[in-house]
Amino acid sequence: MLWIIEKLQEICHFLNNDVKICENLINLFPKIFSILKTNDDCFYDFISIMHNFLQKSFKKYYPPRLVKILILTVKSVARNNRNILRGENFPIAKFLTSSDFEIHLATIECLTALLDPTWIFGSQIPQDEDFLFFNLKLLSQKQNCYILKRSVLSVLWFFFDDFLNYGAEVLKDYLSQITRILISTAESVNESDLQEICLKLLKKLICENYELLGNSIGKIDSFPSTSNYKDLRDIHKKYQNLECSNGLRGDIENLLRDSKRGAEGLKVFKNNQKG
Repeated sequence: MLWIIEKLQEICHFLNNDVKICENLINLFPKIFSILKTNDDCFYDFISIMHNFLQKSFKKYYPPRLVKILILTVKSVARNNRNILRGENFPIAKFLTSSDFEIHLATIECLTALLDPTWIFGSQIPQDEDFLFFNLKLLSQKQNCYILKRSVLSVLWFFFDDFLNYGAEVLKDYLSQITRILISTAESVNESDLQEICLKLLKKLICENYELLGNSIGKIDSFPSTSNYKDLRDIHKKYQNLECSNGLRGDIENLLRDSKRGAEGLKVFKNNQKG
């Protein structure tokens, strides 16, 4: 294995502008990584080689199909070796600026699969809410496609409980913005599974933080009178007419649990993810 790494280093040094040779190498990267052990000295040499190719890729030396393979290889490496990405050597988020659709989606997949905020900000380790808002920003861009929105919503779904555990002092600065983005997305998407997951997130948000939201959820009253919005309007009405109590919280939790359409939407969403 050491011999292979040494040859790779030679090629990177002398021939890294030869697209055909580099294409053959990058296509081999997933296989090379699969047989490397993290405790081998050559593992970090391989990481260095991969970094070199990433730098070249960002300067558009290679065609998009190779950049996509490279980004997804970085994702595979990072799943079990996140520490190597905590410096500035792997600025994967830079590829979000790419105009190529496949590179853009590969980058989103790479970033969201790890649920790790250090991916986004390099050596600056931020608060988790920064990672949440990175995804919300992507979600709010109406031109983004179905696959991208589904990926972002899946991140929010699994990340949301942690965010809601921050407490009132942290949440109050963010709730209004989150609520507006989720409401806007629920209104703008045409796909039923995406709409349902937006509504589920809104329900969770409102049940836990109604007192902090204030006027941010007033728009819920104007939601269309269709069945998929019914539970959300019912929750809002209950909170308006009654004081929040443990008994009321139980009623609302039952309302969410018994939501047939909401459950069906979540099932569709999960099935789409598996596909």
